[in-house]
Amino acid sequence: MKIPSESILDDYDELLQVSRSCVTDGFQEYQIQYAEVSAKHHARTRATIIHDHIISLAKERLAKFQNVRFLRGCIRNLFDVDSRFIAQFRKLGSDLLTSNYPTELALGFDKQEELEELPGIPPRLPRLTIGYVPSRDWTSILGIYVTCRVAEELKWYRDITDLGGEAAAIPMQPMIVPPQESERRVYPKGKRKSGGLGNAAESV
Repeated sequence: MKIPSESILDDYDELLQVSRSCVTDGFQEYQIQYAEVSAKHHARTRATIIHDHIISLAKERLAKFQNVRFLRGCIRNLFDVDSRFIAQFRKLGSDLLTSNYPTELALGFDKQEELEELPGIPPRLPRLTIGYVPSRDWTSILGIYVTCRVAEELKWYRDITDLGGEAAAIPMQPMIVPPQESERRVYPKGKRKSGGLGNAAESV
C-alpha cells in the first residue's frame, strides 16, 4: 500500500473544517450534557462518550459531501473520502498516535496493511486519522490534527486546530507537538500551522 504525502489533504479544506467542527462540538456536547457527573467518569469513559458524539455529528454533517461515504457494516466507524483514503475520528495521545488494544486487526490497521477481512473497507486505501488531544483534566482540547501513521511511526500530521479561523466552541490550549523529522516545534496560541478523519469496542 502506498502511503500518501500530506498534500493529499490540499483539496479538502471545507471537508476538514466540517470535520473539525464535529470534534469541537462533540467535545462540547459532553461538557454540557455530562457536567454534573463527568467528575465520576474514567478517562476511557469520557473518550468513549465523546467519540460517540463526534461520530454522530460526522455521519450527519459529512453526508452533505457527495464524495464522502460512511462505511456501514464495519467494526470501526470509517469514512471513504473520494476513494482516495479512509478516515477515522479518534482521541490522540500527546505523541499524536491513537491507542489500541493490540489485537491482530488493530495492529494490521495501524500498519496500513491490506485487511481483506474487514467487509466494506477498500483494502488498498491508506488510512488517516482526524483526532483531538484533550487536556489532562478534559476541560479543553490542546489540538486537532489529521495524522498518517504506519505502525508506531507518525509519518506526518497536519494541524487543523485553527483551520478557517473559526472561534472554538471550547477552550483551546497551546501544546508542544511531537518531533517530526528530528525537529520539535512549539506553537503559541493562535500561531499553529494551518491546514487539515473508530469503534468504541476498541480504545478511542
